[in-house]
Amino acid sequence: MQKFMRPLLWMSFYALLFVASAACASGQQTKDYLGVPGPLALASTDYHLAWSSHPRPDFYKHEYVPQGQNVERYQSMLMLDLLGDAAATAEQLMGTKVAELEQRKASDPVVNYDALLSESKDQALLDFVVSATDAEGNTIVEWNAYRYVSSPAGNGVLMIGLSRRAYGDTEIRALFAQLKAARARDIKALAAMPVPALKLRAETP
Repeated sequence: MQKFMRPLLWMSFYALLFVASAACASGQQTKDYLGVPGPLALASTDYHLAWSSHPRPDFYKHEYVPQGQNVERYQSMLMLDLLGDAAATAEQLMGTKVAELEQRKASDPVVNYDALLSESKDQALLDFVVSATDAEGNTIVEWNAYRYVSSPAGNGVLMIGLSRRAYGDTEIRALFAQLKAARARDIKALAAMPVPALKLRAETP
């Protein structure tokens, strides 16, 4: 990835976002909308396509998890989100996510983030932390790194995301301890990951 300028917004390391899957994968057929069936490799882990969505003509979402995990309760996930809007830019989409995180701070004390923009402004990288409470009252914490690049399919922006999630106090403490070393490693791996070639399915939602 191109050399990044100094952080646009600097927040300390602990930032996490609970990003629930857009819909439950149970009973839903997973389609390869992007022409990226996987597996995708990152940091010596293979991620397999487990869930996909094409909710509107210009937006596609793929979620990949290691074997043995699922999108409802995962420890690690890779995501591909494609917004095929000619007016969209990496800087703009990262700014939108930053605004969401700022809003979330009012209800989530764990929220924190770090945002970077390449000198040419055609790539951006945002990592952040969030938390949420499940239906049983248990805390879930999530660290995410989002890399925004110009879409290899033409117009728009592709987001390549890595998510790590922990459930309950014991796992959450372990996640934060691991991130002290793993955060820099994961961001470096995500930034160096080849951008997948896309071949969109000619299909309406």
